[in-house]
Amino acid sequence: MTARKPLMALAAALVMPGLGHLYTGDIVRGLVVLVSIASAVPVCTWVALHVPPSALFGVVFLGVFVAFGLYVACAFDAVRLAKLHATRTGLPYQRASAYVAYVLFGYLLVLRPAAAFARSEQLETFKIPSRSMLPSMVPGDRVFVDKTIGHA
Repeated sequence: MTARKPLMALAAALVMPGLGHLYTGDIVRGLVVLVSIASAVPVCTWVALHVPPSALFGVVFLGVFVAFGLYVACAFDAVRLAKLHATRTGLPYQRASAYVAYVLFGYLLVLRPAAAFARSEQLETFKIPSRSMLPSMVPGDRVFVDKTIGHA
């Protein structure tokens, strides 16, 4: 196994949240990063649906900013760990198959379900297809539908 390379840690971290941490040998931190970023989608959606309409733009902007900031901070944390452990060789589980398994696991069992929950239970977008709602909405307009209304 080769030593940990900072540029490789950065590339891995940008491919999938926490993958850079797995590459540096910190699998627990990698999983925490993955779950944190995945839970940001439903949490931010819930918050956006429960603020006054006048604050909606600010909450959405803040959510995007925080999610992006968290993603970038985690990528640089992976780089920092790679530099810290530059002489450490890979652990036995650090093989290409483990990275592929992490990406598949992360996407299929963490990221995709979190986004699907937000879409199916909280908020969904629709594109207005026809002129039937003129003059309020024109073809091509996109609307958000709050799916929490009417739930007990």
